[in-house]
Order: sequence, then structure tokens, then C-alpha cells
Amino acid sequence: MSIKIKNPRRNKLFNDGERKECGRCHKIKSHEYFRKRQGRLHSVCEKCRQIIKGITNFKKQIKVITDLFEKQCHNCHEGLQILPAMQFHHLNPSSKNYTWRTLRARNIDEIIRIIKNENLQVLCKNCHACEEVTNYDKFKEIILSEKLSINNIGEIDYLIYYEIKSNIKYKFDCRKGAQHRARIKYRIKKWIKKRLVIEMLYDGVCIGCGNIKTKENLPALEFHHRNPEKKEFKWEKLSKHPINNIITILKNEDCICLCKNCHSLVHSVNFEQFYEEIFEMDTSSINLVEEKYLIIKENIHNFSFKNNYEIKK
Repeated sequence: MSIKIKNPRRNKLFNDGERKECGRCHKIKSHEYFRKRQGRLHSVCEKCRQIIKGITNFKKQIKVITDLFEKQCHNCHEGLQILPAMQFHHLNPSSKNYTWRTLRARNIDEIIRIIKNENLQVLCKNCHACEEVTNYDKFKEIILSEKLSINNIGEIDYLIYYEIKSNIKYKFDCRKGAQHRARIKYRIKKWIKKRLVIEMLYDGVCIGCGNIKTKENLPALEFHHRNPEKKEFKWEKLSKHPINNIITILKNEDCICLCKNCHSLVHSVNFEQFYEEIFEMDTSSINLVEEKYLIIKENIHNFSFKNNYEIKK
């Protein structure tokens, strides 16, 4: 079985030897915008060819998820309306031979056969983040501790050190020496900074959907620039700064907090523009996608930072 998107016949398209009509966007473009195959120009321009390729890949993804995984995330049961955020998770990482990026160019029957053999689950990016993150679950109690708040930033180092040294759960890590403890403390501090900043600036929730919270799924939350031109820092670099500086930078760069699912939808331009074509006659899915985008965009647009933040050192 193959999934194809029909293109107009070549002999119906304008072509004067130097310029040609694209069979998809119907714009007249120079021949340099068309690829050649066996000495003949493609019927669609390179830009539209990439769009068709993206739509075809989404259609393959829908086919696989529908046939093998009941159209939803295995854990939270989010449906195909968040298709760009759907991922395949290996239950046994050591058996991982393929990724979706390496699979999607293959025939759909071959893709289904391989996925069956790979022992996979379908997870949304939010749930996948929880499965894939390292060390977070182990130190979750410290990271989400009520003792750590924006009012005792100066005590964070002491509280982390005390927990690691005194809690029997971390006894094995303590035996590995001071250098290992320092690395653990550094990783925990990054998580705590992220949690406190999100709780302070964004009330601890994804601005897009309002459903994902720091207490329940901190690994799924990340930062999104409403104006990409203001982007200077990524979280890896930003997390090394003091919390005061992080808050100032996030406000100056007009960053908001989004869960990975919402972030994927916002950045998936092809999906947003062509979801009606991707889902074809499935009006139910089309309506759900429209509703999802409406909520996310409205919430992002309406968000505004508070005027004052009291940070006690």
C-alpha cells in the first residue's frame, strides 16, 4: 500500500522553456525552482514538493497510529489533533534500530511491519518526556519539595546538600564522592530553577493549554519565544544564571511557558497550514485541530507578565 497525493498532468501546465507553472501553487516560476528527474522537470516546484512530502509523512503517521495504536497516546490518551507531537517510544531501548525520521521514507506496509517488530508504543511528547528524562524521577522529591520556594532562593544549595546527605534514598550516590555529589546538585538546581521560574512567571502551567503543571509533569514544560527575533538564550545556557537574571531575560525576550505538545503544534507550520488536506474527509479530526489551535493561539496572545515580582534572597 502506498500513500500518494495526485498532481496535475504535465501537459496542462504552462511552460515556455524558461518559466513553468507549478502544478500545486500554480505560480509561474523560473526553471531553477524545479527539480529534474530523468531529464524532465518535476510538475511542482521544490517548495511545493517539500510540502507534499511533509503531508505524505503525516498521512503515513496517521495510518500507523490508527492501525496499530488506537489513534491516541498510550498514557494520556491525547488524540490525533496533536499529530506533530506524537512519537514512537521503544519499550526496550537496546532494541532500537529505527527512528521515525529513518522510517517515514519507506513504503507504509514496510513501516507497519518494522514498527510491529520494534516493540513500540505511541506517546505524545509530554508523556515521552517523562519516560526519557534521566535522574528526574530519582530526585523528584527534592525538586518539587515545598521547602524550596521563591522566598528561600539563598537556601537552595543548603537544602539540596542536606537532602542528599540525610536521605537514605541517596546513600549510594553519596558514597561515590564529593565530585559526584556536586554533579547531582548541579542537575537538581537546574530543575529547581526551571520549576520556580515557571511557577513565578506562569503560575506553574502551560500557557497554551493550561493543563500541564510543574507538579505533575515538569519535564514536559519548556520556553517559547513569541517573537523569534528576540531569541538570544536557550535554556541550557540560561539555566546557569541566577533566578533573578533568568526572570529578567525571559521577560525581555518575551518568552512564555508551553508544554511540548503545544510547542510542537505552534512550530509545525506545515501541519497548521495543511491539516485539512492531511485529514482529508475526517471532519471530526479537522474540527478538533481547529479547536486546539484556537485555544492555544488565544491563550498565547492574551498572556501578559505581572508588573512586579518579589524575590527574597
